[in-house]
Amino acid sequence: MNMASFSGRETTEQFQKGYRAVPISEADRESALRLCAVVREAPDPVAGIFVLLRDTTEESIFLGCLLDKGGHVHLWVELWIQNINNLQASIQTHHETFSNHVLDERWKRRAAFFARRDRWSKIEIGSETVHPLPVYFDLEASEPINPRDKTSSEPWELCLDDALLESHGLPRYSTSLTRYLYVRGAPNPVFLPMTKGSLRNEATQEPEEVLGPVIPLNAVGGLMMAQKFSPLSLETYADLLAGQAWKGIEEGNKVFKLDGVYRTLQNSDLIQQGGAHLFSAKRGRAGRLTEVFYLKLNLLLQVFQLVYDFVRDEQLPLLNLSADSFRVSLAETGTSLPFLWSAKVQLAALGSAFPLPIESVEARYFIAPGLTDTSIYRPVTPSFPVSAMGAVRIRKILAQKDETVLEGTISTQERIDISQTDLLWIQLTLSCGRVVFYANLTEGVAQGERRFRTIPQKLPEHVGLAIRSAEGVRFPNVPFETLPMRSSPADLYALAVIAVRILLVNDETTLAIALDEIQSLAQTVADKDLQDVELSTRLRDVTTTDSRWSASLGPHRLLNPQTLTPEEALTYLPDALWWDTIAMLIRCFPGATRDSFAADLGDAAPLALHAVFEPPIDALKKLSLRARGLLFADWKYNSEIATVIQAALQQHLADVNYQPGT
Repeated sequence: MNMASFSGRETTEQFQKGYRAVPISEADRESALRLCAVVREAPDPVAGIFVLLRDTTEESIFLGCLLDKGGHVHLWVELWIQNINNLQASIQTHHETFSNHVLDERWKRRAAFFARRDRWSKIEIGSETVHPLPVYFDLEASEPINPRDKTSSEPWELCLDDALLESHGLPRYSTSLTRYLYVRGAPNPVFLPMTKGSLRNEATQEPEEVLGPVIPLNAVGGLMMAQKFSPLSLETYADLLAGQAWKGIEEGNKVFKLDGVYRTLQNSDLIQQGGAHLFSAKRGRAGRLTEVFYLKLNLLLQVFQLVYDFVRDEQLPLLNLSADSFRVSLAETGTSLPFLWSAKVQLAALGSAFPLPIESVEARYFIAPGLTDTSIYRPVTPSFPVSAMGAVRIRKILAQKDETVLEGTISTQERIDISQTDLLWIQLTLSCGRVVFYANLTEGVAQGERRFRTIPQKLPEHVGLAIRSAEGVRFPNVPFETLPMRSSPADLYALAVIAVRILLVNDETTLAIALDEIQSLAQTVADKDLQDVELSTRLRDVTTTDSRWSASLGPHRLLNPQTLTPEEALTYLPDALWWDTIAMLIRCFPGATRDSFAADLGDAAPLALHAVFEPPIDALKKLSLRARGLLFADWKYNSEIATVIQAALQQHLADVNYQPGT
């Protein structure tokens, strides 16, 4: 069946020329509602056939929709598809940390997190916990397919059978990162290797020889989930509040425009002056400034709360946070409630941190494959990470109960400069194979040498025998890596940078400049540290005596275009409230002052990683309450707003309680 038959009049109106929707499952073709992928009618030479929204370390996220039989889009959705090849490409070391089983369980937990956090946005499709059939697009038929064996007509599917794979000389699914397709129940199964570097033998066949010229959407039947599409980036919504317009979703060299409330965001004059977007749009610059400040504080509060909830549930930091980690959606209010007040923030990318297999009650260590320290959202660690080769000598082997500890010396031309809380990862090749150890460095000895002591580790008996025979042995060419201590305070740092972007960046300045200014202010305040004097008090003393701080970090930065001078902005927005906000922001930078919420990037309780976010969330709530009081201080105006909100609430209750026939 040609999927073009599903494109009715309504779909034509909702879709721009060159795009349409196709169901992603053969079983859904006759359903009343179909989960579809948005495709280009003509493949883009670079972007391909599907509309890729984001690509992360563990998943690819595509634009989709729920389509009815009449061809009408009821809901735009994001299709999250597990992408094992993305992760494989980013893993250089620590292979023992990763496996298909680990990734599948991680996916299931995160799908459950989305369902708990926001059940209205999460769409259950059944593929969150059970691997679906692979999905490809057949260009000749112009439709998606679940590939089938030409002989038996049975579908190709992901092989999860460890015993079957092992009996054919292939890696087990659960303990490896390789994935194969097969036909269930085939007497002489053929396995299609679908991941990079997968083992090939007489039981395998190349996928393109079997599947033919098709384009993958979900090539290996990876786990999937779907949720409501949030069209706005965090930065886009912040700029909308400031007064800028939004073109639409930039898709290659085109702009994909959505209907409804999003069509109203393309006129900056309407956003700034019309009542559909802000309550105080007609009250001039003073009204806009206070309302935008309040809404931006609430935007930050949603962002902080999302990170808090994720870290609390997973007990993992994210380590890859940036402004791109969040998306924003707006609601069709159906009343006089301004659109920009309906903003809802969602996580757009999940954390990239994996826990290292180290049993310790004092600290937990994490790695983040594929990430570097070059992002403005990631703090530079005091010790520079090193990944190289060196020579290792085993000085002593200690037995502590049923655990083993190695003491040794590592020699390398690389400069190793890490703290006592950082880790050294080494991989020794013994008679039993490669064995990984994690160690703390102790004192230096000769030039280019450092002593180390490994963290107590339980070893299988045969590994223990092999390591005991290595006492006094010198191992040349040992791969090693230094691992700086980084935990949830690194996420707090990223949140501080996001706050700088939302509050202090407009057309007159860049994020890099604003970040440099606020870190300079933090250093100035730290240098004037006085015992028993709060940061906000010290900060006001500094900013009062030096006007350059108001010029670079004042509330005039909230609006775009910048229509207020620093002096004017501080007459409309109380300076005590503004500088208390800046003080809260400075405290989010770990170790910036003695008042910081975290002393360093590893300052987090091992079993309560989320606790570091509680003080800034509490501070944001208090700031928001003060800003709200300022916004609604005009009682006549407050009464008008209360009337609008009450009408919206009554309409919502009527919609919820409505039952047919009553």
